[in-house]
Amino acid sequence: MEDVYFPSYFASKFVQRFPSLTDIELEAFSFDNCVSIVDIFLSRLKNLSYIKIKYYLDTLLDDPFSCDYIIQKRRQTFPHSIFNEQMINVKNNGETIEIWLS
Repeated sequence: MEDVYFPSYFASKFVQRFPSLTDIELEAFSFDNCVSIVDIFLSRLKNLSYIKIKYYLDTLLDDPFSCDYIIQKRRQTFPHSIFNEQMINVKNNGETIEIWLS
């Protein structure tokens, strides 16, 4: 069976097609791809509550996804939405990144 990876350039089209997604699980080739995918999902999916992306190639880049980063990004993009900051959590074990927003 072949691995099928979610390409980062497809994230914008994916969000346009499915704007009300709340939970997303997918596979990406590298952590670099995850960064752009997660940024698009965070800034365009208002109802998003959970993201899980498995990736196969880690990089030397720093992981930009802290709870503070996510809170700031969501407030900036959706200033009128109310969300519980205490529920936001991020876990990256070097193979999978998971982000809980609620």
